[in-house]
Amino acid sequence: MGNELNGKTVGIIGGGRIGVETGKRFKAFNMKVLCYDPYYVNKEDRRIMGFEFVDFDTLITQSDVISLHVPKTKETTNMINKEVIGKMKNKVILINCARGGIINEAELLEVLNTMPDKFLGVGLDVFEAEPPVKWDLINHEKVCATPHVGASTKEAQELVAVQICEQIVEALTKNNFVNAVNLDKIKK
Repeated sequence: MGNELNGKTVGIIGGGRIGVETGKRFKAFNMKVLCYDPYYVNKEDRRIMGFEFVDFDTLITQSDVISLHVPKTKETTNMINKEVIGKMKNKVILINCARGGIINEAELLEVLNTMPDKFLGVGLDVFEAEPPVKWDLINHEKVCATPHVGASTKEAQELVAVQICEQIVEALTKNNFVNAVNLDKIKK
């Protein structure tokens, strides 16, 4: 038997474009949307959409669904580990379509095997190693794994090429760095 999303709380980790689009889709199911993003400055536009910005621990402890939308950095590597999972509600749904390595896969598998009520399900589109090598995780009955091909269309690749060119021009002509994940390292 399935479970309703209506009235539940989704936690979006990463308030950028993809996190916002994901949050909008969850809002369509009448879900409360919590958002955590320590780097996002203009939170007012997200509040207008009905997103509530909260700290990491609040998002982790209050969400029925947690969806990851952050780049892999030193700060986000293994951000979802056994300790963090332990703070999550039981019967939580965890989704990672961002980058492999944000979830510590060994610790996730350990929890899946030892705490059967912790997860209702885990959706993984990305893995620490690609192609994935941890078949025990991929084949776990509570894991839905997909092959990280969401942007593998002709149109998506053309759009990415155009966006990259536009962003390079913007950086070189206006010193404006769009979508730079290493902005703190860029010398202006």
